[in-house]
Formats: sequence, C-alpha cells, structure tokens
Amino acid sequence: MGPHGNFKVELINSVVHAFPSGGFNERGVIELRKEILRIAPLDSSWILVEHPKDLAGLTPDALTELIKTYQVVSAHNCKAIALEINTTWHKIIKAHIKDSLDIPLYLSDDLESINDFLKDC
Repeated sequence: MGPHGNFKVELINSVVHAFPSGGFNERGVIELRKEILRIAPLDSSWILVEHPKDLAGLTPDALTELIKTYQVVSAHNCKAIALEINTTWHKIIKAHIKDSLDIPLYLSDDLESINDFLKDC
C-alpha cells in the first residue's frame, strides 16, 4: 500500500513547521519524516512544530512510526518538538510516547502557548 496523508513542510528561521492533513498510514509518516529531515538545518539546533490540529489522523502503525520520527529527529539536532493538536490526541500521544524521548515535547491546542514554549527553547 502506498503512503496516505498530505502535508506541507516549511522552514522559518530554525523552526521546521509541518502541516499534516488527512489520514496517515505508516508509509505516509515515513514520507513526512523524509521531508522534515530534508528541509531541517541538520548542522545546527532546530525545533519541530507540527500543526495537525484536528485535520490529521493516524493508523496504529502510523502512530508507532510517528514516535520513531520524533526519536530520529532528536538524533539530528532537533532540540524540542511541539504539536498543535486537540485534547483527544494529547492523551493518545502522551500515552504512547511516555519516556521514549530525550528532548522536550509540548502538546497544546493553543498556538500562543506553543509560541511561548518556543521562546523558552
């Protein structure tokens, strides 16, 4: 099966912004990860901010691959990750990530609080 899910990725200063939408399967998350790593300034510290809001969903295999994505980017100079997501996804992401990351992960449905988090990174 081919990749499912749509996304746009852009670099603003040292922050990679990803805008996923639609239903993602495992291969869709892998394609998103490739694009994030392609655009990220890997030779210096950077931050990943994903903005799925309530516009994107994940299959169970895609959720596992998403956690792997966060581990991979943290090994490539990503110093923090923030997700603009609704409260339902907060619980799911937190339950699956637990202690699998060694960098800060911030989850919020409020872009202003995400921007405050970014100022502290």
